[in-house]
Amino acid sequence: MVEQLLRFLILFITIFSQFLYWAIFVYILMSWISRKKTPFSVWLQRLVVPVIRPFRFARIGMLDFSPVVALFAIDLAGTWLVKFIATYLET
Repeated sequence: MVEQLLRFLILFITIFSQFLYWAIFVYILMSWISRKKTPFSVWLQRLVVPVIRPFRFARIGMLDFSPVVALFAIDLAGTWLVKFIATYLET
């Protein structure tokens, strides 16, 4: 039972981190391509901005690297959490 829960947790963390990763990636692309407000862009902004906000320190002049830093942090945290939980499955 515990093993199934840990496997579910690993799967959930993997899917959630990939979802956030791609949402930020699409948000970056949309910010370069279009400035129009569509229902999808508003929804995506509401999803992504709270994730990016803690990384707003990564600005250099007018360039904002906070989405890139957030991508690295999400990837690192997701990988670390999955490996941490997987150690309990191996024992």
